[in-house]
Amino acid sequence: MLETLILMRHAESVFNARGVLNADPTTPGGLTERGRAQADAARQRLANTRIDLCVTTDFQRALETADIAVRGRGIRRLVMPVLNDPSNGKFELRPAHELEEWQRANGPDVPLPGTGRTLRSCFQDTHAAVDKLVMRTDGTVLAILHGLTVGWILRSSGFRSLPDQAQPAVLSVRRIQRFLADTEDDVLRFWSS
Repeated sequence: MLETLILMRHAESVFNARGVLNADPTTPGGLTERGRAQADAARQRLANTRIDLCVTTDFQRALETADIAVRGRGIRRLVMPVLNDPSNGKFELRPAHELEEWQRANGPDVPLPGTGRTLRSCFQDTHAAVDKLVMRTDGTVLAILHGLTVGWILRSSGFRSLPDQAQPAVLSVRRIQRFLADTEDDVLRFWSS
């Protein structure tokens, strides 16, 4: 198992600025000017931090955040599409509050329209993907992921507040194991908070 996971949400994207959801990595959508500045601030914060591997999803916003955050350091990179955001179905490119309202009204076990997948099954897949990530033996890994996954991992690991976009959060092995220990209750707790 890796020693330390530095978890970071990608910097502000054009979709964040528009307030809409995007879970299709084939839809172009990079960082805003503000997002590039956030990623550069993360680069400065991480300048003296040992990082053995940088992991991202295959979304343009995550890749661009990593390009800036580890620029010039020669850090190995790994794209893990299994950590991508799950499909938004009929809510793709719609305001985030519409999906949140639907999820609160329908719970974790009703398939999301247009996907055939439940929230619970998406969380289980994400949990399995994070398990693969933390079983790596790379020492210290910087993982640049998406808000849903970052929020879930940090809340489940005992963080009381969530950092803003492109602000690194360091998880020890103990905190990672805490996250991995409890999937089912976290699905319900995450959406009721």
